[in-house]
Amino acid sequence: MRRLLTVAATVSMLAMLGLSSITASAASSCAPNPNGTTTCTMNLHGATFPVGPPNPPCIPPDATGVVSNVNAVFHFTINGAGDAWFTGTIEGDVTLTVPSTGITYTGHFSQWFGSEFNNKNSVNNATFNAHLTAPNGSTIDSHVSFGFGVSASGQPIMHMKMVC
Repeated sequence: MRRLLTVAATVSMLAMLGLSSITASAASSCAPNPNGTTTCTMNLHGATFPVGPPNPPCIPPDATGVVSNVNAVFHFTINGAGDAWFTGTIEGDVTLTVPSTGITYTGHFSQWFGSEFNNKNSVNNATFNAHLTAPNGSTIDSHVSFGFGVSASGQPIMHMKMVC
């Protein structure tokens, strides 16, 4: 299961790299080390991604747009026992257009995530924040934090909070 999670996290990160025109650079070697610890840090600059629908509750359901000027840092470490740590920080500009109102919002977002697991437990946490403003003074604000994991005894642990 841990190997599956490791592969899934790595594939997800690489898929995200392929979705946009970006400049990516690895600060450290990303080559696997079958006999020891592998660690890798990747920096992304200038990414652009489409936004919406479906949208979270804070954003009008018909809103579409882009996130641009995205900068990100991803770091992962996997040791010889298969224990792993992944973390990432992402930030950029947001432009959303709401066709039903004709209003365009612009602003900034930031996101952080971290995942760690070993043969006894796992934990995954993330936060997301965005603040957008329209020319008429209306705003869209969103804060989301969530986490889930499994304790060493097998007990699932989960929390989620969203504020608009």
